[in-house]
Amino acid sequence: MKKYPIRILQNVGSISLGGMEALIMNYYRFIDRSKVQFDFMVRLSEEDSNYYGKEILRLGGKVYRLPIYNANTHKLFLVELYKFFKQNAEYKVIHAHSDITSVFYLMAAKAAGVPVRIAHSHGTNYDKNWKAMIKILAKPFLNTCCTHRFACGKKAGIWLFGKHNKDSVMIMPNAIDTALFKYNAAIRNDIRNELQVNDNFVVGNIAKFGEAKNHDFLIEIFHEIVKLKNNAKLVLVGDGELKAKITAKVSNLGLANKVLFLGVRKDIGRIENALDVFLLPSLYEGLPFVLVEAQAAGLKCFVSDTVPNDAKLIDELYYTIPLAKSAKEWAGIIVDNARYSRADTRERIISKGYDIKANAKWLEQFYITQYESVMRV
Repeated sequence: MKKYPIRILQNVGSISLGGMEALIMNYYRFIDRSKVQFDFMVRLSEEDSNYYGKEILRLGGKVYRLPIYNANTHKLFLVELYKFFKQNAEYKVIHAHSDITSVFYLMAAKAAGVPVRIAHSHGTNYDKNWKAMIKILAKPFLNTCCTHRFACGKKAGIWLFGKHNKDSVMIMPNAIDTALFKYNAAIRNDIRNELQVNDNFVVGNIAKFGEAKNHDFLIEIFHEIVKLKNNAKLVLVGDGELKAKITAKVSNLGLANKVLFLGVRKDIGRIENALDVFLLPSLYEGLPFVLVEAQAAGLKCFVSDTVPNDAKLIDELYYTIPLAKSAKEWAGIIVDNARYSRADTRERIISKGYDIKANAKWLEQFYITQYESVMRV
């Protein structure tokens, strides 16, 4: 039997700042790294997306960058993956987080003899770009390549693996370090002073600037909110390929002095303390990591009806609005329901099973059990 730590290969699109990446890093920080170590397989094209790179190395992990799949190089891509797994036979467990495109990594891993192959669903849909047809064709093969099915919630599991496999899907909560998000009035005052929003009604969104997050509609909603509350401010945290487009829209609507683009931040708990309401009009989601954090911070959330109900952890802090409603209707609902008493909700989040400490222990034991069962054969 191999001595600890065993090494688990985490297959991710990138190690930039995003919800899925933050989730994996949360587990990595709290897992017992003397028993289980994470290494990361990242797309070569994401070379500049290295937000967590230094931390991974500091925690004892490795980062491998491999060619990305595309229509012209798919043969080379699969060959390179196969060669990687053959040359790195130490990896008995691969945990793939790329939703449908995990099929390519798991297919190569299966061919190379990797015995434990986990497919993990983090969403309920995919961007409608040039990759969509590849994903449609590849999706049916995923169940034949994986040995275990994980998902962030029930809806995400059914979307990726099908209803016929729903009973075999293990739900791995999007757990957080709840201590970082505890509501604190003093911290709220400090960060509101820092952002110069002391007397404002502060709406917030924390997300990658990508198609799924629907920032275009979010700005339209905020434009309507300003008509109802002239002291409204919008705080946007994150980065992404659509940020320039959204910045231009803000300027064109005359909202430049109303919107704060804070970029990538490490102090998300402090930012959420500063907000009055959280807005997430996403086109689709799995179980948004940021909604767990927001509710842990005692923050009222206004969320599109495309987000699975699994994300509702504290009823009085969670307001669902149909995405079919207009921006004006959204604004009216938000303003009419914006009054509430801010409180420390950390223990309620823990009681729902979203605290990282207990969940990291569960994942650690799962990996060890799978590894040891393989090594006994």
